Amino acid sequence: PLRPYPLELFARAVMSVCVEEGVASVVLVGHSFGSAVAYTFAKMYARFTKALILVEPRLTYGCIEYQDRPYQRSQLRQRAMTMASPGAAKRFREGVDSGLTLVSPRLRTEIRAKRLGTPKHVRIASVTSVSSVWRQFRPRMPKIPVLAILGHCDGAEDQDQVLNRIAHEPTILTWADCGHYPMLEKPRRFAREVNGFLEELPSSR
Repeated sequence: PLRPYPLELFARAVMSVCVEEGVASVVLVGHSFGSAVAYTFAKMYARFTKALILVEPRLTYGCIEYQDRPYQRSQLRQRAMTMASPGAAKRFREGVDSGLTLVSPRLRTEIRAKRLGTPKHVRIASVTSVSSVWRQFRPRMPKIPVLAILGHCDGAEDQDQVLNRIAHEPTILTWADCGHYPMLEKPRRFAREVNGFLEELPSSR
């Protein structure tokens, strides 16, 4: 539907599924924009969050600063105008394709179809909606274990700095031989790192 899509909307949807399924605590895996959703979830439901695994995170969608600031609103409005401008659809397709160069042809076709199938208004609103929860929280999360896996992709340059700002001693791995989908490009290495991270989690959480 035509409506705002702030990050907490997605976080609450995840929580609804957890409650419905009777899950007591979660290790959330977030990829790309999903990492901002996972971060939001951890801020809103810290006691429920055992750990976060952030893959090729994009944590600069306004989720770090308080989004009720006039400057932040101005930035989000400008982003919305850019995403709705002539040529934006072509730039979006090119951006999608650039992140899929190292993915197998079969998965490339599937992922491309799903991403390009997202309605334009949802795509724009999801990264430009002003959150109402950030007036209640500071950017830094509680001491929740965080594993971040970064590829070699445009947009990831500042993510290690952001992660060190919002997380307590995050484990950050940079895979220079991967693009935007490390879990698909190097699935065995990804599984090995994730399993090792999970084995080290405190049993009390």
